[in-house]
Amino acid sequence: LRMAPYAIAARMINYLPGGDYDLIRRFKEGDDSRNEEGGSTKIKDDNVAPTKRSKQSSNLRLHTGTLFANGLLRLGPLYIKIGQILSCRKELLPTEWTAPMETLQDRVPAKSGREALDLAVEAFGGDDAKFQATFTDFGDVPIAAASLGQVHLARLREEPDVMVALKVQRSRLKDIYDKDLALMNKIAKAVDVFSEFAGTVGEVGGVKTSWQGIFKDAETILYREINYNDEADNAIRFAKDFGIGLGGTAIECTSEGLDGKRLPSAAGWMRTPYVYKDLSTEKILVMEYVPSIKISNADELRDAGVSLSDKEELAENLARAYLRQFCVNKFFSTDPHPGNLGVEVTQNN
Repeated sequence: LRMAPYAIAARMINYLPGGDYDLIRRFKEGDDSRNEEGGSTKIKDDNVAPTKRSKQSSNLRLHTGTLFANGLLRLGPLYIKIGQILSCRKELLPTEWTAPMETLQDRVPAKSGREALDLAVEAFGGDDAKFQATFTDFGDVPIAAASLGQVHLARLREEPDVMVALKVQRSRLKDIYDKDLALMNKIAKAVDVFSEFAGTVGEVGGVKTSWQGIFKDAETILYREINYNDEADNAIRFAKDFGIGLGGTAIECTSEGLDGKRLPSAAGWMRTPYVYKDLSTEKILVMEYVPSIKISNADELRDAGVSLSDKEELAENLARAYLRQFCVNKFFSTDPHPGNLGVEVTQNN
């Protein structure tokens, strides 16, 4: 409801004198709005400099997008997940919404300072002495934060030269999921009842579709996602499938080609963080820290010397990685938004 006035105003202001869709001007220039065949042409010309009205409209749309993103933040983790999905579908949203929605990928408000340390200790099992005996130089300001957790840097006390990334789960996440998923299940049930009543129940392969059934499958996956032990196992399998070990070194690959032979390691063109399974718990994931640039950050990539040919190679490698996941490994990442894809810039390349 808070968004509605801004969204309506942003649309209507373009129809006022001086706007992109100025009806009075179009009426006066009648012949200019027709093409040679007599049909209507596109009202707005993208090559024309923006008018005062169009700038006002754009500012209103930006404010609307910010309100929408902030609303998803207030609603909690599940809705932030929805926002992350929408942020990757730019064709569905106004251009001005891009920046506010992209903050949901890795710049969600998070705890810092003593609160962050307490959260990490709690996730590690609640034993402060054990946490301090395992880690040192804990960075209490997160380097990234998204729907389920926030990431902090630290060092291993037994190996001070090793920098690790601690993905710490947000507090009370399961309680929040329990409440939100119960509400969504009621909505799915209501939609099924309405569809049955209205006679609009669809079929796929002769089987009636059920929103409750679809939601039940999604619910199982969502609960598994907040168990970082599962994520650790998946990350370890993912690395072995591509033959990548600690430090990006090449190790024996577990994936086999159609000829039954092991595929070569992908360490030369791909990197995935090593996971310290013995240090991870249900609520904290301890990984090798791999500095990288967000794949959609064009300015940082340019400043790092990433050329157009480099970007073409990156695109080919990304496509190659996913084809290998789909066709050979049969085990793939289902959350490839820009917040989960980084470009590692090394001295050699």
